[in-house]
Amino acid sequence: MDSLFNDIICIECGVALHEPSLQGDWLTCHACGQRYPLISGRIPVLMKDAPVYLASLYLQHHRYLRRQEERIAALKAAGNESPERLEVLSLIAKGLDENNKVIESACNELSGHISIADLVQAVNAPQFIGYTSIFEYLERDWCWLPAGEKELSTIRDALFEQTDHYSPDDKNVLVLGAGTGRIAWDLLDRFERVYALDISLTMAQCLHNVLNEGVTFRSVNTSSISRSMDMVKTRKARAVPPGSPGACDEQVRRRLAYLVGDACRAPFAERSISVIVSAYFTDVMPLRQYFEEIRRVLKPRGLFLHFGPLEYHFDDISQHLSAEQVRQLFEENGFEVYADEYTANKHLSSEGSMSRQAFDNWVFGAVLTQEKRARPDFYLGEETVLRLAEDVQYLRSGLISAEGESIADVQLLLCSGEHFREAKTLYGILKMLDGRKSIKDILGLLFPTNSEFNKQDLSAALAFLNRLAKEGALEVVGFDD
Repeated sequence: MDSLFNDIICIECGVALHEPSLQGDWLTCHACGQRYPLISGRIPVLMKDAPVYLASLYLQHHRYLRRQEERIAALKAAGNESPERLEVLSLIAKGLDENNKVIESACNELSGHISIADLVQAVNAPQFIGYTSIFEYLERDWCWLPAGEKELSTIRDALFEQTDHYSPDDKNVLVLGAGTGRIAWDLLDRFERVYALDISLTMAQCLHNVLNEGVTFRSVNTSSISRSMDMVKTRKARAVPPGSPGACDEQVRRRLAYLVGDACRAPFAERSISVIVSAYFTDVMPLRQYFEEIRRVLKPRGLFLHFGPLEYHFDDISQHLSAEQVRQLFEENGFEVYADEYTANKHLSSEGSMSRQAFDNWVFGAVLTQEKRARPDFYLGEETVLRLAEDVQYLRSGLISAEGESIADVQLLLCSGEHFREAKTLYGILKMLDGRKSIKDILGLLFPTNSEFNKQDLSAALAFLNRLAKEGALEVVGFDD
């Protein structure tokens, strides 16, 4: 277990998890007592409120399974009404049913780590990706098909070329958004230790099963298909190509650690990682949300390496950066750019499909050449004018009755992963930060008679805002004259 936790820290207290105590399927930090679930005996879930995350994933799985069962029932009904299509519709229904078993197996591994209370709390928790496209990525990464191997070869060659030239050493590499893990696996050829990080436990479970006995599933495609026989294909995802002697080398496997966690709160010690690889991940969430984590965990002369397009899979278009803007962000924050080129590649090609997705992938490499700069101290007062620099999620709970509506509690969820409960006043203040009104103006509007707000409350509010400003969640615009 020790080797798995080299460079890993407790996200609650920041202390190294070199020797966490193991109690059943839970890991406990010796310093602060924080407990983390350990799935399948080797996948740690290093997230704040991990049981609620698992409960949310559990509910997400069940919603997915219900939808698939409805689709299967509709296919069977359509087959009965159209006997000439019964064979192909039955084949599709069987394929969906077989894939449901993969999701059910992943779901069953969660039950021992969650309670009814976790499930209740998870109803209003942010949703996490649990299973999106796992079968597509299993097919590309671990079925050893010609199209998939060609795509992976292009990715691998581009990454190896940069790491061979610019990596400060071969000690370790961190793969963000690791998915089903093939890119992380291939990097074992170049590094002593590979860390795969993804917020989707299901992806980690897939890799774990592939490296054990393999995963049998159905590749189901119903659009842009020439022949009916190509709509459903039986696939076997395995760690070695078909016909290869032997199985997965356990000594090699022990050098790969798959961690479930959030890139915005990476469970790694400061200056501990030689290379960070972001392959098809930089556009999954706003780069600015986890940029400081990149700087924090990279060693001096550490390499950040991006591969892929910039499609952006989130709605906030203000955070959709061009390649030029990404490069500028790194250059302005202590990095020197060493790679800036493009390479064409097909993406997730499917056998028998009439459509192909092709990317002109951007290969971008930047080396951290300056020491991490500490954030400046902020001294906020009543006259300070602020505005939000990043989104703050919130959850409200309350009661609607004959007398009207009352809000019982507001919970704030920061990009850093921190939660603030009983934050009704802070929620009201944050809503009114527009870059024009001072804190004093906002409090005057919220509490015009000052009967509900005292000096102690003001001090607590300023301390909270000061903390957010130091973390970069707020920007100081100026001071009200």
